[in-house]
Amino acid sequence: MSGLTVEDFIAGHQGQLVSANVPQHFWSRLHDKLMGEVFDAGDYFQIICEESADDGRKNWQVVLTKDLEANDPNGIFLVDHAWTFRPQLARRHLVEVPGLLDRMSAFLGHDDDEAEEVDPRRRTDRVLRDLWRHAQTYTIRRPGATTGEDEMPVWYMADEFGSRIPHSDEPTVRMVPIYYAPQQIAFSLVFPLQTLKEGDLVTRDYADSATARARPNWRHLLLHPWTPIDISHQAMENVEPTEDFFLSGRTMDELPSGTVVRNVPIKLEDSDLKLKIFADDFQLIKHLIHVQYEVVEDMKDADVVWLRTHFHKFKELSVINPNALVNQFPFESILTVKDLLAV
Repeated sequence: MSGLTVEDFIAGHQGQLVSANVPQHFWSRLHDKLMGEVFDAGDYFQIICEESADDGRKNWQVVLTKDLEANDPNGIFLVDHAWTFRPQLARRHLVEVPGLLDRMSAFLGHDDDEAEEVDPRRRTDRVLRDLWRHAQTYTIRRPGATTGEDEMPVWYMADEFGSRIPHSDEPTVRMVPIYYAPQQIAFSLVFPLQTLKEGDLVTRDYADSATARARPNWRHLLLHPWTPIDISHQAMENVEPTEDFFLSGRTMDELPSGTVVRNVPIKLEDSDLKLKIFADDFQLIKHLIHVQYEVVEDMKDADVVWLRTHFHKFKELSVINPNALVNQFPFESILTVKDLLAV
C-alpha cells in the first residue's frame, strides 16, 4: 500500500468520488488520510449529550470546536464503521460478538442503566426493531457488471461520531460511504457544505440519496422514520404496470431455431485431454484440481462456457460451437432474478 500514489488512488476511486459528489479539492488529502488511517475528526468536532429534565431522554449533538473553511483541503474526515453486516445475520452478530449488543443499545438510546438486568433476548429484539432507522447501506458491485447483476447490499452503523450527527433539512455537512479498495474496507466521509465557525451545529440530511434526488416529491416519505407524518388520507391504489415495464432493462434470450446437432461430448476420463474453458471470471476455475484445463480466448473454441454475467446468445453459440456446455439455461432469470417480485 505504501506505493499507492495519489494518481493511482484517483484512478481506482474516481467513480465513487464523483457519484458521491465529493469535491475534487479534497481528493489528494483524502488519499493521505486513507493511507495513514488518519481519524482526526476529534480535532474539529465535539459530541455533546443533553439529558431531558422531564424524562431523562438523551439528546445528542455535534458541534465545531474550531473554524472550518469549506475549501480547506484538509476538511474531509474519515468515519469508521462500528458494525458492518447483512440483515439476515444481524441477530447472530448481536448474540455472538462480544460487546456489540451493549454498543448498539447505546447508539440507539436504549436504557444503559438497566442493561445488566434486562433479558439479552429482549434487548436484542429491541435493537433489531429500531436498527433499520439508524443503519445505512451501500452496494458492492463487481466491476463490469450491469445493474442488478452481482450486487451485494451491505448494511452498516457508523461509529459514535457519525451516528451522533443529527438530521436537518439545511445540513452543514455531508456524510457518504466510500469503499477503499487497497484495504477492502469501507469508511464514511464527512466534509462541510459551507464554511463553519466554532460552536456551529453539525447536521446532515438523512434523505440525501439518489432516490430522493430522482423523486423530490418523495422526500417527506423518505424522512418518515425520523419525522413521522400522517399519510392515511392518501390513496393507496396499486396500478399494475404494463408489460413494457417488466421488459425494460431486460435482454431477451435468443434460442436456437430448429434442431441443434451435437457431436459426441468430450470424455474427461481421458487423462491426456484438457478441458477448454472460456470464462469471464476465474475465481472458481483456478481452484480446479481434478480436471486438466486450458483457458481459451474465443467462445467458439471452448468445451465449457462459464460466465458470471447473464448469457443470452444461445442461438449464436449453437451455430459457432454446438458442442459447448454453458453454465446457464435459457430464461433462467425467471427463477434467479427477484427484483420485480414486489411489483
